[in-house]
Amino acid sequence: MSQEEPFLLIQGLKKYIDGRLVLDIERLVMEKAKVYFLAGPNGAGKTTLIRVIVGLTPPDSGRLLFLGQEISSQEKCDPELHRRVSLLSQNPLLFHTTVYSNVAFGLKARGLAKEEIAERVARALDTIGLSGFAKRKAWKLSGGEAQRVALARALVLDADLLILDEPTANVDQKSRKLIENVIQGLRNEKKSTLLVATHDFDQARMLSDETFSLYDGRLVPSIIDNHFQGPLREREGIKEMEIAPGLFLQVVTEKQGYAQAVVGAEDIILSYQPFSSSARNVFKGKVIRTMREGQLVRVTSDVTRVEIDALITQKSLQEMDLSIGSEVYLILKTSAIKVF
Repeated sequence: MSQEEPFLLIQGLKKYIDGRLVLDIERLVMEKAKVYFLAGPNGAGKTTLIRVIVGLTPPDSGRLLFLGQEISSQEKCDPELHRRVSLLSQNPLLFHTTVYSNVAFGLKARGLAKEEIAERVARALDTIGLSGFAKRKAWKLSGGEAQRVALARALVLDADLLILDEPTANVDQKSRKLIENVIQGLRNEKKSTLLVATHDFDQARMLSDETFSLYDGRLVPSIIDNHFQGPLREREGIKEMEIAPGLFLQVVTEKQGYAQAVVGAEDIILSYQPFSSSARNVFKGKVIRTMREGQLVRVTSDVTRVEIDALITQKSLQEMDLSIGSEVYLILKTSAIKVF
C-alpha cells in the first residue's frame, strides 16, 4: 500500500435489498491505526455496510479498496485479505466447548504453534477481564461474559482491521465498561484500525478518533464531532415534532425549519399515565424489551414502529410495574434535544 492510498476506501457504493436502496455511500475513507465509529439509529444500515466490507454481502455497484486492493467482489478480492480482517458480529455464537478452544479457534486454523497460541489466548483473556476462564464451558457463561469471549476471539488474531458490530448493545454494565476499556486501549496502542458500529452516540463521542454518522443508508453530517448546534430550547422554539422511522426525531423549528435530531436514553422520562401538558414532546408507546444495565434498566418502547430507549432506575421499574406490552408515555426533555 503506497502512502497515497488510504487504508480503506469506499466510493459510489450502492446496495439494494428487495428492490429498496439500503446503502448509498458516495465516499468513505479510513486511515491506518485509527478508531472509527459508525454511529446511527437501528435500521440505519450499519450492519449491512459491515457485511459489504467483510465480503459477506456483495455491493450492487461501487468500489471498495482495502490496503490498496479491490475487495468489491469475491472475483476481485485476494482471499488472503480476509485473514487481515476480524469481525465481532452483533450476535456472535460460541462453539459448544471451552473458552480456550473458542478463543484459539482462528489461531489453530492459521497453523500457529501451540506455545504461541497459548500465549496469545492468555493475553486476550486478560485484556477482556477473563483470566482464569480458559477451562470454563462456554455455554455456562453469562451473556456479558460470552460477548467478551467473542471479543477475545476477534482480538487474538491481531488483524489489520478489527470490526465490532454493536459490541455493547446487549451486555451488563460491567462487560460494557470492560469492552469500552479495550477499545480505548487499542486506540492508545495505534496498531490496528477499528471500525465500531453503535447506536450509542455518547459512546462514539467518547471513544472515536472520527465518527461516520449513517442515516437511512447514507452518510450525513456528523452529529458527534462538534456538529451539535446546542439544546433546541436555548436557541429556538419547537413548532412540530414527530418520531421518524430510523431516527429518533424530526423537528420543525422557528428559525431553522425542518431538521433532524437525537436525544439520549437518559433524557427520556417514562410515565404510565398521560402527561397533562400541551407540549409536543410526549409520545405514546408500548414496552417491547427491558434490560438491566448496572443500577439502571434500559426500557425499549415501540412508538409507531420505531424503537425508543429510556433509562430508568430499578425502583422506578418496580413502582410502575412495567412489563412487556405495558403502555407508556415517553416525555422527551427539550433541553436535551440536539439538532443536526
